[in-house]
Amino acid sequence: MNDKEKVLKLLKDKEQIINQFVPNFIQKLKDTEDKLKNDEISGDEAIVSYTSLCVQIACRKDGEQ
Repeated sequence: MNDKEKVLKLLKDKEQIINQFVPNFIQKLKDTEDKLKNDEISGDEAIVSYTSLCVQIACRKDGEQ
């Protein structure tokens, strides 16, 4: 499967991907926010956590966790 076919397949499955990953993403963002407010992590750590979550979501394929 070439890159174009991979992207087209991902776009076709976008609703499933969104429904599967967004609630988890939102919860992780809330957890990061709570940790930051409670001084459990630094601002830099919060940025790394957020960036890591974005990369994880961007790299997911059909049901991978």
